[in-house]
Order: sequence, then structure tokens, then C-alpha cells
Amino acid sequence: MHVSALSALVRRPNLTRRNILTTSYNLFRLIASLLSVGNTFDVTHIDQAPRLLIVDDDAIFNRLIGHALARLGYDIVGVPDSKEAMEALARRRFDLVLADIDMPGNRQLEMLKNVVSRYPLLPVVLMTGYPETQVVIDALRSGATDFFVKPCDIGHLHTQLQRLLVAVQRKRRARQALDAISSL
Repeated sequence: MHVSALSALVRRPNLTRRNILTTSYNLFRLIASLLSVGNTFDVTHIDQAPRLLIVDDDAIFNRLIGHALARLGYDIVGVPDSKEAMEALARRRFDLVLADIDMPGNRQLEMLKNVVSRYPLLPVVLMTGYPETQVVIDALRSGATDFFVKPCDIGHLHTQLQRLLVAVQRKRRARQALDAISSL
């Protein structure tokens, strides 16, 4: 599978040799970390398979991370850009957004700011292959819940996602309880 993915990557004319090597390295790191993690999701604190929206313009990375997380028990929807992400969020309920920072149509963390303003309880975890300290600071100040550098260890990502999802579920239950009390 990875050989055909890499050959498809090489045929993309707008990629430089550095981008190809970086993406190849990221793919191999992702595959290696995937092999070191079990294939079950700990559902002891979660009612159903958490639905994640993955937003990344790198189709290969989007598919690979989606497949890895699906193997761990997540319900995955992958989209290539911020416009499709906002459309998906309007159509379906998601438990978490996992998004690349550097993609077309996402200037100055525009997508993050839109998601945070429209869906304040929805955690947004950002990823980038080229971390800059100021970008991380700006992302966290703009409402990002967490931040990962690609290639990320799938086991660590899985642990952090579980932690965030349990916290989100608690907030939703608390809000439901408050709504029930206020309707009395």
C-alpha cells in the first residue's frame, strides 16, 4: 500500500524533492507507530465510537491517519480543506477536529477561529510538519485544544484524544444536567 501511495506522491508535479522526502518520512514514522499500538479503543468512559473530523490537504497523510485512528475504534470523516470542514461540521455532529494548520484556505488560523466561535465545546487539535513557536502560541491563544508536530506518534495521539474526548463528554453531560434542572 505505501509503495503505491509514494508513487502517487511522486507524480504530483507541485511537490519539491524536500516535500516528497518529508512526506515519505512522515508516512514511515506513522506506519511504525501504528504497528506499536494495539487495535482496540478503550470505550470504558465513552458511550459510542467518537466521531473525528480530520482536515488535511495531504491526501495520503489524511488517509493514513484516518485509517490508523479507525483501527483504534474512531469513526473518521476526512476532508481536504477548511471549506469542506465547515460544511461537514454543519451537516454532522463531531466529537473532535484534528486539523493541519498549513493548508489552502486557512490563513492566520481562520478555520480554527471559525470552529471555536461556532462550536465552542468542540475540541480542535492542530498538527503541522513545520512547527514555529509563534504559530503554536497563536493557535493555542485562538482556541486550539492541543497541538502535535508531524509525524506524531499514533500511541501518544490516541492517548491525548481519549483524554480530550472524556473531558468533552463530561462537559456535555454537565450541560444536559443543567438544562434538565433549568427546565423544572
